[in-house]
Amino acid sequence: MQISTKGIILGQVNFGDNDRYVTILTEQLGVIEAFAKNAQRMKNKLSVGTQVFAYCQFDLFQNRGKYRLDNAQVISIFYDLRSDIAKIGLASYFAELTRSLVREGDRAEGFLRLFLNCLHFTAAGEKPLSQIKAVFELRGLSLCGFMPDVVGCRECCCYEQERFVFFPLEGFLLCGDCLDECDRARPKIPLNMSILTAMRHILYADFERIFSFRLSEQNLRYLEKVSEKYTLATVERSFRSLDFYHTVC
Repeated sequence: MQISTKGIILGQVNFGDNDRYVTILTEQLGVIEAFAKNAQRMKNKLSVGTQVFAYCQFDLFQNRGKYRLDNAQVISIFYDLRSDIAKIGLASYFAELTRSLVREGDRAEGFLRLFLNCLHFTAAGEKPLSQIKAVFELRGLSLCGFMPDVVGCRECCCYEQERFVFFPLEGFLLCGDCLDECDRARPKIPLNMSILTAMRHILYADFERIFSFRLSEQNLRYLEKVSEKYTLATVERSFRSLDFYHTVC
């Protein structure tokens, strides 16, 4: 069966002297593995389109659950990512996290759009990396069915309070008045209203506005910490690319 879909290369593994296997986040098929014949050859039509972070219109042939990449019409390569080691580290983390969240067979138009938007801002240097990372983590988890409940306190439903705490293992809020002794012993993160408002914005705003919020550098770093703790608790694993990112940023 012939399939045409837009997607972005998340990873590649060279096979033999000429061929290559690629991992692709696609609109229609989720994350798939595909065989690209002769893609290692510089003059081959698949050479550029199978580079990591190449965004392309892909022509694929599917047979018995396996995919062969026949053509890759390049839309964007995101060359500017390579200009900064922190940028490429963050982009690599996005790719690794995506492979944990999106499965083969998922409709992934929204996730691909988020991935591309975050790569654009990362490559262009138009937003702080800590902000981009928090947006990708929280919105990405939300798109995959892991949206935390940050509307209000789980017990009394209050929306604004001087003190909230967020429980990253369970993904909910309690206000200071509703904390009991049992809650105090569980892993939790205090939140001020600025950070909580930013989390709500990332999760609930229209896609076109998800980056339209501002925090101080200190609060952005704290937001990044909160989103990362929730992400790692949700996926229940660590990431080499994230460890690398923290060594350079």
